Amino acid sequence: MDAVLFALPASHPCAAVERALTLKGVAYRRIELIPGPHRIVQKAVFGATTVPAVRLSDGTKVVGSRPIMRALDERVPEPRLVPDSAGAARAEEWGDQVLQSLVGDMQQRFVGLVRERRPNLSEEMKAEMIDGRVFSANQALAGGLVDDIGYLDATIDRARQRAGVSEASVIRYRRSDEYADSLYDRAKVGGAQVNMVNFNIEPLPRTPSFLYLWAP
Repeated sequence: MDAVLFALPASHPCAAVERALTLKGVAYRRIELIPGPHRIVQKAVFGATTVPAVRLSDGTKVVGSRPIMRALDERVPEPRLVPDSAGAARAEEWGDQVLQSLVGDMQQRFVGLVRERRPNLSEEMKAEMIDGRVFSANQALAGGLVDDIGYLDATIDRARQRAGVSEASVIRYRRSDEYADSLYDRAKVGGAQVNMVNFNIEPLPRTPSFLYLWAP
């Protein structure tokens, strides 16, 4: 059996399915889609707009990481990807009910705030911004998502203009245990660390955040 994987770059679900294919020993070809236009391709091929999606050698088309892993388990039983237990089923049900509702609430709040505070959004941008895609600066400007494109110096000049002053100092606050970098220097400074594998794990943020945590 072989497969064709339709995926987006930097997608956690796509990476999970790719790893699953490797664990099962399934030969596959990855088609890298372009964020945004990928919806057109997915709709035409799979009848859905999301990734990951696979087309198996027997012609079966499957969309979504969990359905894909179940389909792989049916065809290649070992190693098993999805535990066949009541506990696993309850965990999935909890994820659908709790986590998905949380993500949905966050999305609705984001969309509501953007539409409220960006009244000049184009109709196209209103439709496109809700699916989590990434926009280039030019796309965001054309769609009314931002007012202008500029660099830090222009931002400081704009702040002076709005304050009605010709001279001003830029002050950046920091915590006592943080490196005293400047606005122009974002390099990380810290002691040497020894990793058994080559993973660089950034410290967790100090403010509330929605995170994916992976413990290898």
